[in-house]
Amino acid sequence: MVSRSERSLITISGDFRFFDLNGDGVIGRSELQRCFKSDKIVDGIIERLDKNKDGVISYSEFYSEVSKIKDGDATLYRYLEKFPLVTPAVTSSLTPCYMLDLQQTEVPMTWAPSVRDSLIDVMLKYGPFVDWMKSINRIKNTDNTKPELIVDKVHIQQIDMFGPKIGFVKFEVAARKWNEKLKQISFVPGIVFMRGGAVGILCILIEVETGKEYAVITLQPRIPAGHSEFPEIPAGMVPQEFFYLLSILNYR
Repeated sequence: MVSRSERSLITISGDFRFFDLNGDGVIGRSELQRCFKSDKIVDGIIERLDKNKDGVISYSEFYSEVSKIKDGDATLYRYLEKFPLVTPAVTSSLTPCYMLDLQQTEVPMTWAPSVRDSLIDVMLKYGPFVDWMKSINRIKNTDNTKPELIVDKVHIQQIDMFGPKIGFVKFEVAARKWNEKLKQISFVPGIVFMRGGAVGILCILIEVETGKEYAVITLQPRIPAGHSEFPEIPAGMVPQEFFYLLSILNYR
């Protein structure tokens, strides 16, 4: 069994890494602004935790304050709830907006200010996200001192809509697992770029007389690749289009 002090150390370490988005060992203002919607809250956090006033929060500074939580998981959110910055009204806005039911516990999910709250409701019903949660819930940590994988937090960075439907979801996951090589629990960084399923078809035409083979490709604009006419196999088609293509090939 993990002692309370050991569990506190694990959650503090994981929580620090969750906010240290660029992994440089300190938490800066821009990183806090991606997790908290109020500049007043960000200013208050830095004012209280930045002991040497160098503009960033080191792990030792983070630990000295967050470790004051003794009656549960020691996280920055819990610390700010128990030790309010200004008033209860400000503190209430720090509570994670949604708790995901993951691995038989509640995992906080936050999202960037640019993500509308209404989109979160849509995302929670989004098939790929639902399937991802099911996969995480299939992971069984029979020994929490050597976990296979424990998810601590989820932070939604962006949701792109294709009309009324979700096209892409980008989110960060703070997780930890047992590192057999280091003989310790290690932080596992997770950046997820989620999209739904797609269809890719490799069509081969064979000339009867010669046996020569031809591949069918399309030329499409692909902005990420920097091309106005990018050659690729037909992809992303719905089944009706697929069968329509087959009918054309058979006819010819």
